[in-house]
Amino acid sequence: MMEKKNSNFLRYLEYQINAKNRSEQFIRKIPSFEAQINEKTTKVIKMIDEFDDMRRRDVYTLLVEEFTNVIQKNK
Repeated sequence: MMEKKNSNFLRYLEYQINAKNRSEQFIRKIPSFEAQINEKTTKVIKMIDEFDDMRRRDVYTLLVEEFTNVIQKNK
């Protein structure tokens, strides 16, 4: 279930990156839209950071489970 959530998140992140790149090509020509470019860039960076946090939590959970299993086996 967590993998499906990660997969959906990655697809949405990819969509956001593509939308940012497409709009940058057109918006960059108009200086008044610079705020939009910055907003999209900030959103993408925030999503990448959130995904990294999700991966760290998954790894931490996996490590805790493995350590718990090792401790139970040694009892």
